[in-house]
Amino acid sequence: MNLSNISKILVPCTFIIYFLLFSSVASFADESTPTSKQNGLTNIIDFFANVYEKQLFKPEPASLAASPIKQLFTTASLPEPAPELILTEYTRQLYIPTPISAQIKTPPLNMAMTYAAYAAANAVKLNANRLLEQHTRDVYYEAKLDKKDLDYTVFKYALAGMYNLKAQGKIRANNHILTVIDYRKHCNKKRMYVVDVKRKKLIHHSLVAHGMKTGVAYAKRFSNKPETHKTSLGFFRASNTYQGQHGYSLRLDGLEYGFNHKARERAIVIHGAEYVSREFIRRHGRIGRSWGCPSLPMETHTSIINTIRNGSLIFAYYDDRNYLSNSNNLDFTKAAKQYVKTGM
Repeated sequence: MNLSNISKILVPCTFIIYFLLFSSVASFADESTPTSKQNGLTNIIDFFANVYEKQLFKPEPASLAASPIKQLFTTASLPEPAPELILTEYTRQLYIPTPISAQIKTPPLNMAMTYAAYAAANAVKLNANRLLEQHTRDVYYEAKLDKKDLDYTVFKYALAGMYNLKAQGKIRANNHILTVIDYRKHCNKKRMYVVDVKRKKLIHHSLVAHGMKTGVAYAKRFSNKPETHKTSLGFFRASNTYQGQHGYSLRLDGLEYGFNHKARERAIVIHGAEYVSREFIRRHGRIGRSWGCPSLPMETHTSIINTIRNGSLIFAYYDDRNYLSNSNNLDFTKAAKQYVKTGM
């Protein structure tokens, strides 16, 4: 029996061993991982079968679905680990040189495996992005945010920031309340949205003021500097409540250096204000302005504060090129990795 025939027997055995090793490790994965994430594993299996058939043995053109290796992988009982585990274990196993790989000179098994591991990484990444995109759409439409005129792209930025900041430990993993303020809208429109991401429900939809130096009817200028009386952009963490000059109020922690990290120093808080009301609009043509605080209507500020206090995320948005180019929290691919990891 020549070397070519031996390799045709031994290489499939190696794949079977790899698969069994992976399956045993995968059994330790979190059982709560959504079954939809199995699509990532299917993508990887497809690629492995493809690489195996075309790179190693280069068979005559035929239906890949009929190949024995494809059948082995697709008919087996597939585990459902998180994609990170899939990538880590496959990569670890496939980079280990084996006696078989040392014998096969053309083409080298390790080279094919390197291609496979690289493609597996991309399959996991792309699949994670699709999963988060679908989750974003699910929340957006089930909460009927489209009916309330919240721009989908703004909500997508907000949700990406939520998962990125959870990955950084700046927002608790079990906190699912997300507040979005779209400062592109006219001040007389309800531009604050408080969303329960887990329940896919809009809890509050409210008027909200901007800083007096930020603009009149429309917000246009933003700052992180003290004494500017301007609104700050970016992600904030809702902190503790207190009784202050404006009554029941909520302190905010700015989470983005250079954009809002001086929120405490500037005393940027959420509070109620008489000038944020329909009556004020009737008399003056628009709501009033604050010294930089996202002020709320007196009749609803207590309820809103009680909903978002103690650690939830607030996203103040505007189409600011500097912010969009330099914020570290809007990366959708990084957010997708965290989403897949947590299974939320």
